[in-house]
Amino acid sequence: AVLFAGDKRYPEAMDFWRRASAGGSLIDRKAAGQALYTKLLNGGTYRSAIEVAGDVGLFPNWDVSVGAVSNGGFETGLHSLGDGSDPFSWVVADGSFPRIGQNMDQKRSGTYSLLISFGQGGSGQRPVSQKIGVEPEAVYDLQFYYRSDVTTSARLRCDVLTASGAILAGAILPPAGDWAQMKIPISVPANTEGIEIRIAMDGCSANGCTASGNVWFDDFALSKH
Repeated sequence: AVLFAGDKRYPEAMDFWRRASAGGSLIDRKAAGQALYTKLLNGGTYRSAIEVAGDVGLFPNWDVSVGAVSNGGFETGLHSLGDGSDPFSWVVADGSFPRIGQNMDQKRSGTYSLLISFGQGGSGQRPVSQKIGVEPEAVYDLQFYYRSDVTTSARLRCDVLTASGAILAGAILPPAGDWAQMKIPISVPANTEGIEIRIAMDGCSANGCTASGNVWFDDFALSKH
């Protein structure tokens, strides 16, 4: 299975893995599972990577499911790029501007929302993203809520990309004085089992994205038709 995955023959790798998983101890399978998981993750085959991780208990406290947003209400912490944490949770790009984190003052439900604060103004951006395993050729709706008083010459967006970086769907997020619902339909291409949600600025000048104000996000969810 590991050798097939190394050759990017992922369906064959998973066929061998499933047959091998029917027997043998967890200890016997864990090292191979870790190697296979890494190759699947790097290959963008997120659905299969999640299956293998679950089979061998790579993340005992991991609340990740295929076709679902993890920590959609931002009730648990965020991660930075390259910190070695769960790759299927919210990840914040490195940098100091804008400020990004959990916020208790404005939330639609629960205890926290996600706040991206540009403050009184400045230049720069730090995309927020999450990888998700999905079913090939399935149709999903990504739904979330946001409120924003951001002023910018660029465009604040939420996009859905394939694991290879191609944009599948997206929406511009205009200012909203109260919690506004956004729904983005997603049609997953054949032979694709990994997508990524990305919140970022678009249409920036050569000097970067200049913006002021705040935007809050809450209650991300993915539903399959």
